[in-house]
Amino acid sequence: MIDAALQREAAEVNALNGVVAFCAGVLSEITQCRTIEEARTCAVMGIMALNERRAGLWQPGPHDDPADWRSR
Repeated sequence: MIDAALQREAAEVNALNGVVAFCAGVLSEITQCRTIEEARTCAVMGIMALNERRAGLWQPGPHDDPADWRSR
């Protein structure tokens, strides 16, 4: 039982670390924006990710690379 609880807690910590990394990427992208509209778009993407995480809908994954946003 303890092992399962520790594994669940470790998974949650890893997910939260992913959220922090994603948000750091958002901030980095904002610093590179040329217009306020670009910055606002990046900020909204970060806010949406946080809201999805709060709702239990978002988990970080290899597809969640903020550095790759501009190429999509």
